[in-house]
Amino acid sequence: MDRINDMTDRLLKGVAGSVLACVCLAGPLQAQQFDEGMTRAVEALDDSNWNVAIERLLEVEKSQPEQTVYQKGAISYHHGYALMKRGLQSVESGRVKEGEQDLQAAYAMLDACAQLKGEGEDLNIYRKRALLYQGAISQALEKYDEALAFYDRFLLERDQLRDTYERGVMLVNLAICYSLKAEPDLEQASGAFQDAVTNRERWRVDDVQLVRSLGSTMEAYLEKGKEKDYVALVEACREALTDVARAGESVRKQVLRVAIRAAEMEAYDASNMVLSCLPYQMAPWNEGVNGSNLLGEEMLKGGDTEVLTQALELAAYNAEKLGKVDEAVSLYREMLKGLEPSPELDRCVLQLVRLAHLEKKDEEVVKLADAYLARIQEEEIARELRAYLADSLLQLGSYDQVQELYRGQGHLGADEAFLLIRAAYLGAKYAQVLELMEQYQADISDKLRQEEVSYYKLASLVRMQLWPEAEEFLADHYKDRGAADSEFDRLAHLEKAQIEFARLDLDAAQESLASLLDDPDKTLAATALNLLGNIQQSLRERKEARESYEKALKLGQELGEDELIQESLFYLVALLGQEQVNGAKNKNLKEALPYFDAFMEKYADSEYAAQVLVAGMAAMREAGRSGEYLALFHKVISQMSERDRTPGLELAMDTYLWLLQEEGKTFSEVYQELSRWHPPVRLSAVYRDAFARAYDGFENKAEGKKDVSRALLNDARRRILMKDLIADYPPEALAPYIMLNVANYLVEETDTPERALLYYEEVIKRGTIREHIEAQLGMAKLLNKRGESDDKERAELLLLDVIARSAGDEMGDEALLVLVESYAARGRWSEVTQWAKRYLEQKGHDAKRAKVSYMLAKSYDERGMFEDAIVSYGQIYASYLNSLEISAPAVESLARITWERNKPGNSPAGADRQIAYQLAHRYLGLTKEVYEDQEDLLSEGAKKSWKAIEALVDQWEKSGEIKTVEQLLEDRRKGKKSF
Repeated sequence: MDRINDMTDRLLKGVAGSVLACVCLAGPLQAQQFDEGMTRAVEALDDSNWNVAIERLLEVEKSQPEQTVYQKGAISYHHGYALMKRGLQSVESGRVKEGEQDLQAAYAMLDACAQLKGEGEDLNIYRKRALLYQGAISQALEKYDEALAFYDRFLLERDQLRDTYERGVMLVNLAICYSLKAEPDLEQASGAFQDAVTNRERWRVDDVQLVRSLGSTMEAYLEKGKEKDYVALVEACREALTDVARAGESVRKQVLRVAIRAAEMEAYDASNMVLSCLPYQMAPWNEGVNGSNLLGEEMLKGGDTEVLTQALELAAYNAEKLGKVDEAVSLYREMLKGLEPSPELDRCVLQLVRLAHLEKKDEEVVKLADAYLARIQEEEIARELRAYLADSLLQLGSYDQVQELYRGQGHLGADEAFLLIRAAYLGAKYAQVLELMEQYQADISDKLRQEEVSYYKLASLVRMQLWPEAEEFLADHYKDRGAADSEFDRLAHLEKAQIEFARLDLDAAQESLASLLDDPDKTLAATALNLLGNIQQSLRERKEARESYEKALKLGQELGEDELIQESLFYLVALLGQEQVNGAKNKNLKEALPYFDAFMEKYADSEYAAQVLVAGMAAMREAGRSGEYLALFHKVISQMSERDRTPGLELAMDTYLWLLQEEGKTFSEVYQELSRWHPPVRLSAVYRDAFARAYDGFENKAEGKKDVSRALLNDARRRILMKDLIADYPPEALAPYIMLNVANYLVEETDTPERALLYYEEVIKRGTIREHIEAQLGMAKLLNKRGESDDKERAELLLLDVIARSAGDEMGDEALLVLVESYAARGRWSEVTQWAKRYLEQKGHDAKRAKVSYMLAKSYDERGMFEDAIVSYGQIYASYLNSLEISAPAVESLARITWERNKPGNSPAGADRQIAYQLAHRYLGLTKEVYEDQEDLLSEGAKKSWKAIEALVDQWEKSGEIKTVEQLLEDRRKGKKSF
């Protein structure tokens, strides 16, 4: 309906409302020239100069206080006529209130004239004609019953010779009034209309007024629910109406206006019939045109493009409303052919895209948008077009293209932000989901969309393993909401179970899943059953786990959802194909084979394939199917190597090489055989990486056996393969896990570690979450070593993200350590305190704990928190005495702080300076042998601290402020108290 309103506004710009504009007036005035003043007034009327005419009539009236009936009639009649014409002119100019005032005044003047009768020479000859114009004014003021009464009186009472009128105009007025009266008289209206159309030329009917009566008659029919009758009426007059429409563009605009009004009233067949009166061959509803949508029975000249374009647009709109979408598309395409860049072209493209989207023709949407989006001039239409395109791209799985579509668009509207968040989530860009939610969540006001994006945020937190944040969001957003509240509440319940499973709160996880296992959404129920199977498998409830996986599999098969089927088959193969169960050999390995075969028969190209292959190894070998198994391995590895996402490929490749050797082939034979295949680039890279890792393992074994030459040979081979990977394959040609191996090699074994950044960046673009995190950590460590503050700040953000996503695991702990070191190097001691404490709280005893303990103590020291520093340094003294790299600087600081604090204590023995001296002296005695053994291996800093402690002891012994160890021993020998 908005499009209809737009067309109406464009068509009627600058034109008054249809009711007031449809008044038609009778013929020329027949004024009697009873004096010069009246003659001048009539001349002004003939010139349509209404204001001048009114002024002159007032002068006439003023100049003749004593007037005959004839004179009064003449003055009131002409005055009323002038006011009426000025009023109608004001109305048509948009000054409706001013015009209505004139019309009311005119009505009063004419009514006064109609009351004056006279006789003989003093007869009021204007009396009956006043009735005609009273009817016209009543019609203009929408008093149609009253207008008809005046018209009827005029026709009955008029003087046949003197009171002439234009019959065509009267017929049009009668058609309008009979149509719009309180109780429309369709028979009279259609009769008057048909008479006017049939005798158009004979009675000189005004074309514009005739079309207006077409509109008023239509409204009467439609309001009575007689659309078919109206269609028949127009059909009967169509040839004549087409001739009317040929009269000029203004007439064709009026025809179009009537068609638009019919569409507004949801009478689409009537609208089409009116459109068929236009002299264009564009009416597929007309059987005589044989379904043609061509423009131009006679392409009219003179600027008809606007009318033609709007007519086509309306015809397409009607076709769609009548369920004829293909017909609508054809009409829009015809429109498109003749349009240059313009608002009309913008609207046409938008409607074509909208219809393609409505019909779920997503590829057609993309094709149209690609062809026209850059040419769209109106930003609002471009915005709508992007929204349709984005949704179609989502349906096609082109999530990255949605992000590209909105790149550089500035702050997005709520609809656009919603689509972008959805694309980020479906494209597994979970960190981006969180960023977008931070930016746009408050803008999305629609309740259902709020629920959807809130779920995306929760699920993203879960996928990124941000367990504390996920739990907090769950508690805040889903508090007191049950699993049955809405679709996304139920999905959130599933995520809650995921969180509880990750936290090993298995009872709570099962409780959260209970309400979802029989969910009417079978996809959700199947997903919940698979998760329940995971939980049961963790509890060693193998029978129950199998039942859950098989139920999920059955639901997936009923739904025909391949992803669910693959997931369930993988879990079943992994469960039933375990080589050992509870420490004993699995005697039922063959039970995994039906599921393994079902998977490989249909899903050998799946992302799960490599993992299923490895999980089914024991069962396939026991069944004597090793040859078939190796062939499957080669096929799956070849397929997976060409993808960006390669879950399980590294383990599958390692397993493949091991199996080949188990079949009796030497490693060299395997290498030579695979090298002869000349496989595709990515597959070749997979082989080389696998051989490099294998040589690394052989090197370590050779070193363990003290076979130095073999170890060196294997190391050389490994290095050659790694160099080949770097030289022969750009990062984008490598699987993510291979890029990580190459990056680690560059960092640890070459003089160009900076080259690893290219590999890390590519992994972040397309790796799994785990690979993504590992790449972030590697990148952060490299950036942290640079001198630029911007690099260090970027490294800090990366480390914080890794910590958030890997809390409690090895990478999270390493990121914590690097972050603490980075803050310490930059002197950000409050952050050192915060993160060092977190590391020590969550990390048990390990090799890095001593270093972190020292940085925590130093952070207290640097912040002037000397009491805390003394405690922390003291713990290092007690726990890491022989780790001189840590203990020497710690004891140096501890001794200095304690000396400078200089508390007297309860006795001289408890005085700070005596304590500082004695702990330093004792430290030197306990570590002297270690220091002498390791001096060549110690860092300059550690040696400097140890020597500084030695110098402090010597200085304090000479100060006379403390008792030396020798003095204390002497006192003990003599049996004296030292203090």
